[in-house]
Amino acid sequence: MYEDENVLNYNNRFWFKIFIISLVLLIISYIFYAYYQRNPNGANFVGLLYGVLGLLAILLLMYYGIRKRTYNTTFGTLKGWLSFHIYIGVLTLVIVPMHAGFKFGINVHTLSFLLMAIVVLSGLFGTYFYINFPVKFTKYGKELLYDEFDDEINKFINQMYILSKKKSKFFVQKCEEAISYGVPKGQKAWQIIFNIGSKNATSESDYLTQINKDLHKIQESERDDYQRLAVLSLQKIELQNRFLAQMRIKNILEVWLYIHLPVSFAMLVALTIHIVSVIYYNGFSMFIP
Repeated sequence: MYEDENVLNYNNRFWFKIFIISLVLLIISYIFYAYYQRNPNGANFVGLLYGVLGLLAILLLMYYGIRKRTYNTTFGTLKGWLSFHIYIGVLTLVIVPMHAGFKFGINVHTLSFLLMAIVVLSGLFGTYFYINFPVKFTKYGKELLYDEFDDEINKFINQMYILSKKKSKFFVQKCEEAISYGVPKGQKAWQIIFNIGSKNATSESDYLTQINKDLHKIQESERDDYQRLAVLSLQKIELQNRFLAQMRIKNILEVWLYIHLPVSFAMLVALTIHIVSVIYYNGFSMFIP
């Protein structure tokens, strides 16, 4: 069965295979280490080796941000680096606890690990959207810019107003309802993300049901125009739903970015403090087996 290539199965799952092999070797090594050491921790030689390995992995993770902005290099493909970035990120969730001997406390050392875990988990969330975003976005057609959306909505509203001129009070009332139907009222980005608020995504079937009910109340001379009004209203609803769906996806990606990048730098600061404090209090003698 054909499988579309993405960052997780890139190059015939090359980095996934490397990840599995590395994970198995790490687990086996730790089993022997814990058996002979009895009290595994980050202060002995093997624990420090895990620490150095974890540090190298983190530096390679941070390098991806540089590689992503380096356009004139042939040092691996960007997609390949992203695949590597994802799998090595998950691997650090194993290497760092091994370095600490799975012992954590209330200190800067644990803080650096917690920040790293947030970075990795948020990265996995971003990976999900990186893979699914094109499919979801394509579902709603070409991306609508705000100005384009505003222009299109105004066209529908103007045509609806024209239809309501010199019509009965009931027709005008229904026209005003159709114009305001499904329009979000002063929503914030987080409200759009979680679909909070009344009628963010209006059901066309519900509106069609309401149109059929109102059609019997409209004067016979106005029914043709009312049907045109209904068509315009349905087109407006479809446009609003499309725009809100696209905004929801884009806002989720922006929220992810606001978490992933700042926490990455906070982790780097905490990690630096961790390394400096360990060297300061223990000296370089701890690096000698």
